[in-house]
Amino acid sequence: LMMLQALSLLALATVAVSQSYIGTIILTQDDFCHFNNISHSQCDKQFGSYLSKNPNLKRCSGDRPIYSNRCPSSDEVRTTSTTSNNDVLSSNAVDQPTEPTNVPGIQNQAADEDIELPPATNVSFSRKIMDFSLRLFQTAFPKGSRDNYILSPVMVQTLLSYLNDGASQATRQEMKTILQLSTNDLKEIRGVLEPKSVAEEQPKYKLDVASQIFKSPQIELLPGFQDSLSRNKVPMQEMDFTNRRIAANEINHWVSIATRDKITSIIDERSLDPATQLMLLNAIYFNGTWLYSFNNTVRDTFYLGGNVQHPCNMMTLSHKLRYGYTGPNEDDQKLLWVELPYNGDEMSMILLLPARRFKLDEELLNFNISDLENILEEIGKNNKGKIKVKLPVFKAESEVMLVEPLQQMGLRSVFSDAKPFDKLSNTNVKISNVKQKSFLSVNERGTTATSVTVATIIPLSLHRNTEFIADQPFAAIIIDKKSKIPLFIARISKPERLKKSFN
Repeated sequence: LMMLQALSLLALATVAVSQSYIGTIILTQDDFCHFNNISHSQCDKQFGSYLSKNPNLKRCSGDRPIYSNRCPSSDEVRTTSTTSNNDVLSSNAVDQPTEPTNVPGIQNQAADEDIELPPATNVSFSRKIMDFSLRLFQTAFPKGSRDNYILSPVMVQTLLSYLNDGASQATRQEMKTILQLSTNDLKEIRGVLEPKSVAEEQPKYKLDVASQIFKSPQIELLPGFQDSLSRNKVPMQEMDFTNRRIAANEINHWVSIATRDKITSIIDERSLDPATQLMLLNAIYFNGTWLYSFNNTVRDTFYLGGNVQHPCNMMTLSHKLRYGYTGPNEDDQKLLWVELPYNGDEMSMILLLPARRFKLDEELLNFNISDLENILEEIGKNNKGKIKVKLPVFKAESEVMLVEPLQQMGLRSVFSDAKPFDKLSNTNVKISNVKQKSFLSVNERGTTATSVTVATIIPLSLHRNTEFIADQPFAAIIIDKKSKIPLFIARISKPERLKKSFN
């Protein structure tokens, strides 16, 4: 049995100081070329030409080369035209052509200089989710740590996207650039994740998704934003955040119900800010049984790194499965992978193991959307081979603070004091916190997972009759194969023994 849960929380608080916010364009070379279908060999030249035509775009300082027409004067560096393939996601994958921002009292450079913006593209919502999921995981997970790390990026992505229609024009552009999801995307995602109607064939796994907004009586939402929440079917409840004990109890009660008591707390009264105006939560719960059950569980050793050992219960499965590796060729393998399908063969766990022992973090940072797409393509070919899989029985849990990783990805204005949500309310608010709490357990029968959020390398086949021995840190992706939506990504560094609760 496998169980997975995630809970996301997003809090908006009032802003004491209001400042104007200017600017519309946030861009990186990597994504400019990606979304305009420019080949790698031509990317430098084409992006350099684009920058020369738009001299108002400057490179902003920081570890990641972002180009913008709104870098603070102290943040601007000399413009260059080369970036790496691992740059922050800042694509222009929006549903409508990008419009320049008209700021009262300031001359619109875009109109005067006829700035050429990258065109909107029809990228599928599943590819947007895969791209964001990998980037957020790679940005957020603690490198070199021996802590387990679980994330449901799609829940973070959808939760933040609920605020699209309440955002200012500049903030909305930034959100569309980083989060990528449109209203239509949210509707399609909801159709995939929500329970099937009685008339439809019921899946052989359990997948529950829930959303909730707690609203302070001190804030009045504008009609347009209220309509948006209704369209997205997000229920709302008034909450007096100044009474911190009662508010925390009610919020945690919702969390406990949404995750079937696997996560019983997302906030405590001491950490609850009484200035909170809105708290957005969403939760996902997954429970699936293996299509092919493990057997022959024995006491064994898991190696944390070097000579550091950890006792565990290791279960074994010998069966014909779909598996392979990422890397340019058999002599330069990066990650070994094997697919463990759940009953119904619609959902799967993809296990990833580094070909070089104890080099998981390094390979995860280089794992990209093409790798995942190629793995899914190989799985779709249904070429199976006999393989022996050894996997520890384990549970893992994590609580992740996501404000800094999201800022590193380029989502900055939503946390600023510059009236980022002027279409949400006449009260000046900003996002004060985004965190996610997750739980994952795996045993011989399957998986249970839950999470709550508060606001061209081709995989080739391995030699047949081989082994996949997860006795070192490994990664797991739980994915809906039909919609190609990754629900959870986890790095398991130490397989802990199962406990009954996660508080």
